[in-house]
Amino acid sequence: MPQQLYPHQKQAAEWLAGEPRAALFDEQGLGKTVTAIVAADAAKARTMLVVAPSVVLWNWAREIEAWSPWRNVQVIETGADKIRDDADAVIVSHALILREEIRGQLLERFWGAIVLDEAHFFRTPSAKRTQVFYGVFGVESFPSLVSRGAFVWALTGTPTPNHVAELWTLLWGLWPSLVPYSYPEFVERFCQTVWTKYGDGIKIVGNKNVAEVKALLAGRTLRRKKTEVLDLPPVRHEIVTLAAPGSLGELRALERELGPELREALAGADPAAGLELLRDEAFARWRRLCGLAKAEACAELLALELGDGALDKVVVFAHHADVVALLVERLAEFGALSITGATSPEDRQTAITRFQAEPEVRVMVANLLAGGTGATLTAASEVVFVEMSFVPGENAQAADRVHRIGQTNPCRVRFLALAGTVDEPLVAVLRNKTRMIREVMQ
Repeated sequence: MPQQLYPHQKQAAEWLAGEPRAALFDEQGLGKTVTAIVAADAAKARTMLVVAPSVVLWNWAREIEAWSPWRNVQVIETGADKIRDDADAVIVSHALILREEIRGQLLERFWGAIVLDEAHFFRTPSAKRTQVFYGVFGVESFPSLVSRGAFVWALTGTPTPNHVAELWTLLWGLWPSLVPYSYPEFVERFCQTVWTKYGDGIKIVGNKNVAEVKALLAGRTLRRKKTEVLDLPPVRHEIVTLAAPGSLGELRALERELGPELREALAGADPAAGLELLRDEAFARWRRLCGLAKAEACAELLALELGDGALDKVVVFAHHADVVALLVERLAEFGALSITGATSPEDRQTAITRFQAEPEVRVMVANLLAGGTGATLTAASEVVFVEMSFVPGENAQAADRVHRIGQTNPCRVRFLALAGTVDEPLVAVLRNKTRMIREVMQ
């Protein structure tokens, strides 16, 4: 074994090993991967199935090889792969369980332990991957992966990225007798809602019966925060408002096209209502232009800070590919590397290793989803969000790539806002949604 478990990992592994169905909600950076591997061995699970995001499949493989070296590990990379008879640990992506060839092979086996990594991606009841894993409510004959495991554990640091109703699939999927009511009934029981002309006509604006939700979670889930179990340095969050470089003519025109309704919603008593308009094509164009404008200003700011030694290393998060590309180009003199959805697992790990080890590689520019999970970037203590996710939990998860085990320096997380645009009130929307999450999870 390469190192000793932290006390909090040992405690969680022992707890999981005694729970046939459980969810580990520890904050990002507390080592849920290692904990689950050790728990599977403690539970004497001869075979192990891990369902994880594609970007971390090989990270799971390396960790299993290190912490449970007796297992024969197989990573399923394509729909044409065949599960080996001697594979004690099979690792497959969220996407590939939808392939009938793979799904059929997984259902043929009965697994000692099944681990669902980043389980919050399975929160939508109607999503096919959710149904493949948990089953379909009211259809007992539907073949689900959860029924094929002696132990089934869900791992996520952001169990409710937006609102408490997102707990339904996990609670019903793991403990169907505990939550015998449907998703709409769950929403009615535990969420404050208003009518809206968008989507399915229901908007969740708050929580209710919070004590009952916590009672459902008690004993079945385990959540620890870094501040509770680790002596990590502090982290502070700042909003930095940037003056726009150059002309914003097209951006301003798009804001006029979107009309006062959007700005009023964002600044009003229920700013989350404004998010309903984010599907609008004009807003999508606005978001990209805003990101490019902020990237220009961000590159100028970081070049000054890196150039005069105010910063050693920094991790920058963005959403759009051309925003990432612009930042890498403008910060090339500081050895800027990038991680995007197009980065292969091998190149991704090489970029992470270089950023962690090479002094001349001072900037990592990462796509929020591709770089926001499964990466340790503790060589930096500075995080900058040029573009944010509209899901607050994804921003927190991305920042935890830096503020995690191995970090020894105080951390600063800066969110960039473009002065005088809709970008500023959008921050208030994300704060409001984050409050709703913390009301239940803390």
